[in-house]
Amino acid sequence: MNGGESAYAGFTLVAYELRDNDVVAHDVTAAAERDMVARFPPCKAANADEQDCKRMEKDPQFNMSALAWINGSSTIVVFAEVPPSSSYGGIMGQVQGYELDARPVRF
Repeated sequence: MNGGESAYAGFTLVAYELRDNDVVAHDVTAAAERDMVARFPPCKAANADEQDCKRMEKDPQFNMSALAWINGSSTIVVFAEVPPSSSYGGIMGQVQGYELDARPVRF
């Protein structure tokens, strides 16, 4: 399920699994968030605010939108974007695509 906080930032997605009589939510984008920080380091961006970029590196909140299910619904295709806001400095608007494993981790 895709959703957003505003017209330009805060877009996220959550995968849900029907398990027995429960609905279980899975955060499938954590790996993509960490990869976005590595590809587009907030604190190396031109005109970055030092406090904001440290927060973004620690707790990234890039826009994530699901595009499609593939591989029998075990993989989700995701579009990731650095929000188009001046608070992101020179990395705003950068995009990347991902194929993410959407299967829940079982213990």
